Amino acid sequence: MGEKDVCPRCGGRISYYERRRDARTGRIYVYAAHYEGYTKVGRKVRKKVSKCYLGPAESYEYVSRTHFREGLILRGLADSDRAVAYIDSLISYITNTDLNDGVRRTLGAKFTELGRKLLEGASVGKE
Repeated sequence: MGEKDVCPRCGGRISYYERRRDARTGRIYVYAAHYEGYTKVGRKVRKKVSKCYLGPAESYEYVSRTHFREGLILRGLADSDRAVAYIDSLISYITNTDLNDGVRRTLGAKFTELGRKLLEGASVGKE
């Protein structure tokens, strides 16, 4: 089972993705569908499916506008590469912004710690 088979919202197994278009705005939203078997209702048998909202197919329009200065375009949970895009945007913002020395040191320490943890995690996965 790959990473894309696990629902980022509930952790359940994804049976399929559903895309819905909002009739008013035309925007497309993504849902993860989880097949849970069948239920009998009277003489009818119905498929039982639960769904988790994963966000817009593209990006969160309004909230991204409020983070324009930082260059952040916030995406839904269906976008598995969003963390890399967020880090790239933040690095660009930080390197092009006049920050005082205290903030620079704090950010440098946090990025160093993050790098160490990521590299340690990568080496653990290869053993």
